[in-house]
Amino acid sequence: MKRHPRPLKKYDLEKGCGLARETIRDWIPRMERYGWIQGRPAGNSNAGKRMVEYTLTDRGRFQAACLNPTLRPRVKLMLGGTYREIEESKGRARRERMSNFLERWLPTIRQLIQNGTAQPGFYYCLELTTDKNGKIDLSKKSKVGIRPLE
Repeated sequence: MKRHPRPLKKYDLEKGCGLARETIRDWIPRMERYGWIQGRPAGNSNAGKRMVEYTLTDRGRFQAACLNPTLRPRVKLMLGGTYREIEESKGRARRERMSNFLERWLPTIRQLIQNGTAQPGFYYCLELTTDKNGKIDLSKKSKVGIRPLE
């Protein structure tokens, strides 16, 4: 997988990916926030609107490999050690989110257990499992909507 020969404008992205224009326009700010793409000013259009050229970042390539496993070997080769660094930083961030999730929910769960009552039909399941490498996966299921204590 080679790098795209030139940055793309929104119009190029809309035409090239086959998604609705609104979808692309909604996702571009998100992808910039996530660090998947990087935009830079590219002058003004004939209508006088500001144009931006977008390039895919290494994080964006990594995300593409996560979403499409057939790309993984090529992206790993292209990014080299950067692939591993991104993978490790995403793992650290995920563990931090898991920890924050538990911190928010434990007081609520503790209170439900101490009170001995909850909403009728309440069901909440927290499951920690590991994969073949021992990496932890957190899954949660809830039948009745409940929010953690603030």
